[in-house]
Amino acid sequence: MWCNFLQDGAKIKFLSWLISILIIFDRLAFVKLLFLLMNISCLLIAMKWRVICLVWIITIMDN
Repeated sequence: MWCNFLQDGAKIKFLSWLISILIIFDRLAFVKLLFLLMNISCLLIAMKWRVICLVWIITIMDN
């Protein structure tokens, strides 16, 4: 695993901290694309990025 901690509690705290940071940046990027660019192709790319992040987060939490 990419993050080996001595205790499972520390690993869970680190992963929830990382996920919260990713969600904040994801929301900011999506709002920026929505209001500044108003381009459908960019919004589709942003939605693909959100799906990729969600799958990545679920994979991390399963490990």
